[in-house]
Amino acid sequence: MLYFFFSYHPNFIIEPKKSLIAEFWKQLEKKSVSRNQVLEKLKKVFGDDKVGRAIVSAITKPSSQPRKGEPFYNAKSSIDVFYGDKARPASEVGKLALDSIDKYGKGRFFAFFHFGDPDTAGHKYGENSQEYSNAIIEVDKWLGRIVEKLKALGIYNETRIYVTSDHGFDEGKTTHSMASDVFFATNDAEIKRRGDQRDIVPTILVRMEVDVSRFNPPLPGRLLTEPERSW
Repeated sequence: MLYFFFSYHPNFIIEPKKSLIAEFWKQLEKKSVSRNQVLEKLKKVFGDDKVGRAIVSAITKPSSQPRKGEPFYNAKSSIDVFYGDKARPASEVGKLALDSIDKYGKGRFFAFFHFGDPDTAGHKYGENSQEYSNAIIEVDKWLGRIVEKLKALGIYNETRIYVTSDHGFDEGKTTHSMASDVFFATNDAEIKRRGDQRDIVPTILVRMEVDVSRFNPPLPGRLLTEPERSW
């Protein structure tokens, strides 16, 4: 059994700007700039105040403290195939996915792949740009090849595929401060309704036969396998 959906590494957005982050860190150490000044600079670079605050928090913590990522990143040691540690182009991720099917496709396994193209293009060129559209099309082509491979091996009907994103984009912009809507594509026939971002994780876990009622604190969201109901 194979699963596909996007991941978000805790350092993903920092990776392309490592030299810039290092320079800000030096400035903070020397106290030549204040924390608020760095926040303003990061806001201009990333176009997102929330991201800037997260980065400043990360680079000002003592190095002895563990870095924290999002839940699926932290769970990577329990995932059979995990390629969510950095942003990779679709051409690279797609080949890794096809190779993984060849290697593990005869048995039950869980795979996590991060296609970085749409996020990178969206942040660089904007939500309505041709580059952003081209990036989505490129990922879609590779997903098509993955589906073709599964069907050729006769395991498509036994495979659940989940494709989603970590965020949307502000209309026509490179930011996502007010863009919580995400897409969710799947071949899972048990998905009965539309929902929002918080519904995706508990739904996937339940479909993997995980008892989410034992989570403490409880996960937000409701199962997409259940009929719509008021909160």
